[in-house]
Amino acid sequence: MLGLSEIVIILLALAILVAIVLIATRGAGRGVTTSESDTFAVSGSGRAALDAIATDIHRLNAHRIEWLSPDVMQVSWRHRSGWQLVIAVVVFPVGLLALLFTTSSYGTIVLVDKGSTSTIRLGGRLSNAALAAISARVASATPAAA
Repeated sequence: MLGLSEIVIILLALAILVAIVLIATRGAGRGVTTSESDTFAVSGSGRAALDAIATDIHRLNAHRIEWLSPDVMQVSWRHRSGWQLVIAVVVFPVGLLALLFTTSSYGTIVLVDKGSTSTIRLGGRLSNAALAAISARVASATPAAA
């Protein structure tokens, strides 16, 4: 029969293990609130770049895309707040119930087509993973300046 001290040690070890797993998997869940300065110039077909960005974001875990118009898409993603991780560890094992709740954040990606050069504007709150996908796609679509 396990004593009270052994049960406490086992619960603490489980809480530390849960905290490590949650912190390790939380990296893609953090987001950035975009500002008006978050624009990218794209040479060539802006529509093709926007479609490629939509494909890249669609591949990300927990991200959904909704087209509001042909040139505007809304990206929604679900994530957990930092306070939930703290509660899960501090009040373990009952605190694990806090992990059942997720928060939705929304961001928009707008294509402003101006002939040979287009601009992609970001708004709202996008995840770091989505911003990285957008930056990578725009960098590959825009030729390097000589």
